Amino acid sequence: MAELWDVAAHVENHPDDYPQRWRLAKKLYSAREYRLALEHLNVLKNEWTPKLNVRRYLAATYFRLGRYPEAISELEEAIGEWPDEIGIREQLAYVLKADKQLEKALDAWEQVLRLQPDHAIGQKSVVRLKALLAGDARNQDAPTKIDPVIIQEENVPTPPPMPGMECPKCGAQNSEEFGDCWRCGKPLPHAKFGISDEAAHDFVEQSLPIRSETLGRIAVIATLGLLLYALFLSIRIIVKYNEGVETLTSLSQVYDYDLVPARIAAGLVMLLSWPVVLRLIIRLFRAKPRPKASHTYIGGSLLGAFALAMMLIPMPAMLLTPAIAILLFLALTVVMVAFQMNMGMALAVWAAHFAVMFVLGAAAFWTTEIYQYGSVVNPVGEVMAVRQFARDPGENGDGKPVRLPSVITPIRDKAKWFSSGSLWLDEKISQITITLRLEEESPGLRFQIYEEGILRFHEDIGEKRNESFTYPVVPGTEYEFVVAGEDNLIVQVVIQSVLPFQIIE
Repeated sequence: MAELWDVAAHVENHPDDYPQRWRLAKKLYSAREYRLALEHLNVLKNEWTPKLNVRRYLAATYFRLGRYPEAISELEEAIGEWPDEIGIREQLAYVLKADKQLEKALDAWEQVLRLQPDHAIGQKSVVRLKALLAGDARNQDAPTKIDPVIIQEENVPTPPPMPGMECPKCGAQNSEEFGDCWRCGKPLPHAKFGISDEAAHDFVEQSLPIRSETLGRIAVIATLGLLLYALFLSIRIIVKYNEGVETLTSLSQVYDYDLVPARIAAGLVMLLSWPVVLRLIIRLFRAKPRPKASHTYIGGSLLGAFALAMMLIPMPAMLLTPAIAILLFLALTVVMVAFQMNMGMALAVWAAHFAVMFVLGAAAFWTTEIYQYGSVVNPVGEVMAVRQFARDPGENGDGKPVRLPSVITPIRDKAKWFSSGSLWLDEKISQITITLRLEEESPGLRFQIYEEGILRFHEDIGEKRNESFTYPVVPGTEYEFVVAGEDNLIVQVVIQSVLPFQIIE
């Protein structure tokens, strides 16, 4: 640890001391701190005397970061300067294959064989790549490294010793100065420049504005705070849901009151699955450098807790899109800043894991709704219909109070209701509110509703000056509203309905 700090401090105070910078770069590479190593290696490449191993380290660092095109470019430049170095060509062949450039990888191995015809790994790799290019799937998973028994059986001569060290795990050739295999990352037996992960971690932490432990604590505290807030919100909305509301007068009330079980289900699924999905996507994409599992789970838990709180907050329907945008931005921030990924990999991980989480959350939401609705629906079609209805609810829809044209008894006015475009939504907003406003009392006054000519509702008004009723309507059905009893009384009949309707003159 002390040696590392001494080297780092020395390089900072003596930026032209390239041997010490080279020493520091190798230590950082050995500790898998590839981003910091990359900075020093680029300085050495541009300012120091050209050295083969600097170029190999630089290409290996790009490879470990998943930046294959840059690794290939560095190796091709190095081959131009050191055309007889087999190790560079072998390294290039491995990188080309990792980048799925199989034809170029085959050509690179053939170049190796031109320089050293008895190169056993090159011979095996040429056979394997030709089989892959020919579509022979059986050879796709064949190991790259040659087993000594296979070499003997195929009468392939063992290659002469080469400078450096062959990786005992993958067979890649490494120069003597590599502490870990540039290809698979396994420590090499001759490693001389390794430092402990703890020491390198401490060094990296000092170079960051905020230590990762501090970021982790902040994320944990934020997650706990969001979970407590979500618990408070869940208790509140469950109480409101159990109390119920007679009539919904807006689409926002549908979200706030009627969709509570589905919102809770979607939020809990995202809370529990977000850390796991994020970790799996990072592993699937083979992100370099790969963040620690604990960091991934903390970041995923933070995003899941935010999603749960977002699902429980009462909000107008128009704010759902901005809320999702905030969650998208938070997820991108976690992936890019907390995990220190490059832009391309961060965007890929962010888009893929958010898409999976969106599908899981939507599946939980609609599974709950389908169970309550009692019939299978097409979620995509329902969402499109609801969005269209929200943009254009009709002249008399969206819960606006509408007064019937007749105001002097006897009153006989008709109205017809229409579908919102979503059968699922129609059922939720089928209840309407009818309010009668009388200027004077009339004991014999009565209110009736006829559905397709059949009496469905009757209520004696008596001496009440204002009275409200709820009634379920069916889209496509015509209703007649009757106020009768004493003639020439002024009575206003006001209807509130989220479903669109039309008054029939």
